[in-house]
This record gives sequence, C-alpha cells and structure tokens, in this order.
Amino acid sequence: MYVDSRPPDLTEYAMSKAAGEILCADLQRQLRGLRVIVRRLPRLPTDQTSSLVPMETGDPLRVMLPIIRDMQQSAASE
Repeated sequence: MYVDSRPPDLTEYAMSKAAGEILCADLQRQLRGLRVIVRRLPRLPTDQTSSLVPMETGDPLRVMLPIIRDMQQSAASE
C-alpha cells in the first residue's frame, strides 16, 4: 500500500518495505529450494495500526487465509 502511494510522512517506512521485497526476491533467486511468498497486505487491525481516529481495516481471516493456503500448498508440492 505505502510502497506504491508513498505518503510524504512515511517515506522511510515505504523504503524499508520496498527493500524487504527486493531482499526476498534476491534470496529466492540465490538460494535453491527457498520459496518466499510476498504479499502486500491491506491495513489490518493490530496493535501497530490501532488509532483513535476511525480507519478502515481489512478482515484478517479473509486476508490471511489465502496466504496460509498458498504456503501449505507450496509445502505439500515439495
């Protein structure tokens, strides 16, 4: 989310997220047998995203369940 939109006050945050994605891609390319699943998640209700100002958040189950299933499917196919 912030990697693409880069709000002015979150530049460093967006940069660290983008760097993490690049690192995952490089590790997967360099280490045989390593599979990294990278997904950009919407804002989810966590301790870090709690706010006094109402903010829209995704449903953790709807967001995370497909990712967990991808991970299980990937592990089963190895």
